[in-house]
Amino acid sequence: SDRYPSHTTGNDWKLMHLKLKSGLNTLMWRVMGMHLQQGASSGISKPVLIKSIEVNGLAFTSECAKCKAGTFSQEGAATCEECPRDTRADKGATECTPCDKNSQYSEPASAECSARVACTDQDYFSVYQPCDANKKTKKQYAWIEPHICSENLPGAATIPLFTESEDCPPCNPGMQMGSNGTCAFCEAPLFSDGSAPCEECPASTAPETSLTFNWWNNLPPDSGFSSNCLTVSDLGCRGNTDAWQPAVEYIQSNSGFADDSYLVLSLDIEGFRGEKGRKASPVAQVSFVFEMSCVDNCSFFFMQEKPQQDTTVINTWQKAQPRQLYTYNAVDTGPVSFIWAFQKYSWDFANADVDEGFGSNFRSKARRKDYARIYSVNITNTVNGGAPVCKACPKGADPQGCVPCPKGQYVDPDSTQCTPCPAGMVVHGANPWGVESCVRCGEGLQPSQDRSECVSSCAFTSSDGKEYDFHGLSSFRLAEGSRLFTGSGVQYYHLFNISLCGGAETQSLASCQPNIT
Repeated sequence: SDRYPSHTTGNDWKLMHLKLKSGLNTLMWRVMGMHLQQGASSGISKPVLIKSIEVNGLAFTSECAKCKAGTFSQEGAATCEECPRDTRADKGATECTPCDKNSQYSEPASAECSARVACTDQDYFSVYQPCDANKKTKKQYAWIEPHICSENLPGAATIPLFTESEDCPPCNPGMQMGSNGTCAFCEAPLFSDGSAPCEECPASTAPETSLTFNWWNNLPPDSGFSSNCLTVSDLGCRGNTDAWQPAVEYIQSNSGFADDSYLVLSLDIEGFRGEKGRKASPVAQVSFVFEMSCVDNCSFFFMQEKPQQDTTVINTWQKAQPRQLYTYNAVDTGPVSFIWAFQKYSWDFANADVDEGFGSNFRSKARRKDYARIYSVNITNTVNGGAPVCKACPKGADPQGCVPCPKGQYVDPDSTQCTPCPAGMVVHGANPWGVESCVRCGEGLQPSQDRSECVSSCAFTSSDGKEYDFHGLSSFRLAEGSRLFTGSGVQYYHLFNISLCGGAETQSLASCQPNIT
């Protein structure tokens, strides 16, 4: 479609043509993506580039073009303005006409007013008040915005009043409830299961910090969670409700947004404990329980975003999904944001006319009940967060936690002692607990002297019995690519360093580092 250009590949430039109509034409370029971090440190690496814009066929005109329906302008105005919500305008209008507020409504920039329908119990949502000093809370209700239904029609639902006070749910593991009724993470080196005050770990143990969310009464300010709405048009995200709403036992995507809107929930993590720059082995486990309910081809995305890198989609689910557990292993100790996004329906914009009420501002009554729910989120071995439990430290504890076992050793759960991995195996993971933390090296590989990684034996025997010795190539080799140029004319090249062997006999091993400035 001319309206929504397709992606380009590599350093290619794509030429787009668009036919304009007589009279007023407004050209707009809009970019939407899942990149959520803001500021100079966000590392946005792949912008959209526009090389040139050329408009042909401009003719002399002796009068101003009329504003399109849904917009207006005063005499002598240079631009047209959108009519506000609950008003309308014909083509060429100099002012907007209000809708009948009791029986009609309209979205911003509307040409017509629409009839309000009777409100139902799907037109409002519930939230819980913060816990008070007595650890009590109340459920309250609010209309989904924009509020387009009518409470005055026969059979219409009305918003419920406050409910009776009820006990607050416990805080999430690793937190305690303060005197103001809000939960906060335990400070190191304290721990709590969420129902008791934070306390110190016993001797020779250390707090096992994690981010665990089993209760969703509200999101603590320092939880790292945030939510927002993304859509092609600003109209699709208008309203005063959050994109995700806590509901005690789960957090749920909210209603009132355009069907094609991405309702985004993100969790910022400062990083994971462990040795920086280690080989690609798990340093933490991310697990969450979720479900989806929808009438069409809704989508649910799980993504991660790292500084100086693009957003990566880890997994995607389509259509309704039963309640299920998903687990993902993180392999980098650096800061990261995990992102969940729900979309009720992805419009085929090539065949949809936004001006006729479809696309990025369309709210289907049938999809109003569609939702995604997240029941629990658990992320282990985090730098920030709180400790729900304490773990045994065979080598003692220090302010940073347990003194780690020597390389190549794991903690035996029965004896809580550091134990070497069996022959031919190495430690896999930043928190080796149990013999299952040891993995066997693959064919042609052997454990390094400290059993921290698998390295090449620098020898190979083929299936026909031929033996090859590569010790003469044990040091790393450099390979330089051709000179290339970016779209803006900046010269660059690729440099590869390769080593076939590892271990103590090879003093210099190949490594990869980003060199983009």
